[in-house]
Amino acid sequence: MTSKTRLTALAAAAVLLSSFAPAIAQESSSVTAYASAQLIAPVEISKFSDLAFGTLVVPKATTNFRLSPLGELTAPGIPVPTDSEPADFMVTGQAGMAYSIVLPEQIYLNNGTVDTNLMVDQFVSDIGNSGKLDDEGYSAFLVGATLHVPAGHAPGKYFGTFDVQVAYE
Repeated sequence: MTSKTRLTALAAAAVLLSSFAPAIAQESSSVTAYASAQLIAPVEISKFSDLAFGTLVVPKATTNFRLSPLGELTAPGIPVPTDSEPADFMVTGQAGMAYSIVLPEQIYLNNGTVDTNLMVDQFVSDIGNSGKLDDEGYSAFLVGATLHVPAGHAPGKYFGTFDVQVAYE
């Protein structure tokens, strides 16, 4: 092969290789993306007042004392006290957010002696099972329930606790 032929072959190879270089560079591309997060205020609950059925007379027949979330205590055929009140709660958090309310199924009140429990159930809030925080991040609700008192039950002061949970929906 002459040097002119070699030079022509090298030039042809260089042209051929240079035509592939742009095709390889065009096979990749990149773009910048952003990542973000929004943090909101946590939902919190606080208690203003406890659930109080008031001072009740031991009934002669088993009686269900129903305290509505609006504070109305009723019991069929039994005079009811005026010192009863529903539990009162305040929820705070991110303005405009909806939240769910979880109330207990039942609890028991006890006066510290054996076999003297009183069952409380049918817990209900005045706003149902959910609420919405106002434009400033506040909401309040009341809770009532039903106290079951067996006929001739032992007199005394009865106490118990219950948990109320709230969570963003």
